[in-house]
Amino acid sequence: MPSSEDMDGFLTPERRRELEELLRVADEQAKSAPPLLRLRVERARDLVALMLQAEGPDGTEQEGRQLMAALRVEMAGEPWPNEPKPLPATERRHARADKLARKVVLGWIGHPAVSREVAAAKPALMALVEPLGMPDQQTVTRVTARFLDLVAFWPDGTEWPNPLDGAPASILEEARRIRPPLVDALMELAKRIESAGARLDPTDSGVLLVLAQLTLLDVDLERPAADLVDDLNLLPPGWIDRDAAKIGHVATHASRHGRTARFQADLAAAAEFLARRLGPPAIGTPYAGGQKRRTRRDTLRLQRALAVLVAQDPSLTPGSVLGLDRGTDHPALQQLRSALGLGEDWVPEQRRIERLWPKSRH
Repeated sequence: MPSSEDMDGFLTPERRRELEELLRVADEQAKSAPPLLRLRVERARDLVALMLQAEGPDGTEQEGRQLMAALRVEMAGEPWPNEPKPLPATERRHARADKLARKVVLGWIGHPAVSREVAAAKPALMALVEPLGMPDQQTVTRVTARFLDLVAFWPDGTEWPNPLDGAPASILEEARRIRPPLVDALMELAKRIESAGARLDPTDSGVLLVLAQLTLLDVDLERPAADLVDDLNLLPPGWIDRDAAKIGHVATHASRHGRTARFQADLAAAAEFLARRLGPPAIGTPYAGGQKRRTRRDTLRLQRALAVLVAQDPSLTPGSVLGLDRGTDHPALQQLRSALGLGEDWVPEQRRIERLWPKSRH
């Protein structure tokens, strides 16, 4: 293939530089993107890398065919091989949670006390978190969620990453110092807003997560409430406690919002998923209800009656007892009915007889 330096077509030197820059950006984005988005970023990155190789000086005809096949798949919107698909139930559960979170926040964020109290609290809270250097909404959201012990999921059911992973020891120390006063300040802010008449639950961590974004970011609270909510990262009320899940408990924060049966079922399902993944194995119901195991009385009587039959006639087998003798029931079966006090129509299951047959004669 001709060198890209000689081309006047698709991959001019300028376009090649643009694609190489795109690869660099994609590599950075893939590190923090949620799993499904990461797959799509990596998919685009692989396509660009194949394009650069196929159209480069060392490109081969086979790579050119691979490129054309990949472009056809991409333009047709077809799934790539081995691309995982989230469970529809998980996506629906996430959508319902998001819808409820939006409805709840719309119920109080437009109250006049919100903008007034947020503006008053902003300088102190901004100064408090300054050592953490949180530059954007994504960082503020994830760090605050960790401080509140909240667990958050992407629509495919995977958990948000820990924003403090890999941070220097000095930042981790600052985070430990800042966490208690920040959470306390957010709760006090929520209480002041509620006391002014806004319909929010100051003990709900989803409310505190929203207030953290309003105070630690430059948010225009004069915008319409619906537009404002669209730009916020929301979690529904009564969300999941991480520390409790780590020790195997399904625990949620109490909230005056979200007490519908549907939401409680979704919340329990999400919490159970996390508890099973993070916590130790669940402790099941005690065997036999915590009591000594007891064999059913009718089973014991049948077992003893079979032992008597075999002692009298060692040639008996489970099959012969249940078989016919000259067109009628075997005498041993009739004797078994008599010993158990059962009627002439009683015929035991062969599998049960085989299981209870005296071991020495089975």
